Amino acid sequence: MAYVVFLDESGFLLIPTVRRTWAPCGKTPLVFHRYERDKISAISAVTVSPRRRRLGLHFHFDNSTHLEVAAYCACCCGT
Repeated sequence: MAYVVFLDESGFLLIPTVRRTWAPCGKTPLVFHRYERDKISAISAVTVSPRRRRLGLHFHFDNSTHLEVAAYCACCCGT
């Protein structure tokens, strides 16, 4: 029997995204922040167990390599 795993990985930069800002007429709008390219990586999986017929929800928040992602998938499947 095989597991069904729905996996999603995403990355988030911690630099503010500015789409609109306000400034007095004739002044250049300024947005101040510390320019640090910090990021958060998040991965989650929803698994369906063929034996127990249950859903599992798994989270991991850390910067990961492709080997760690493969190990995460194996862990979600209970192997």
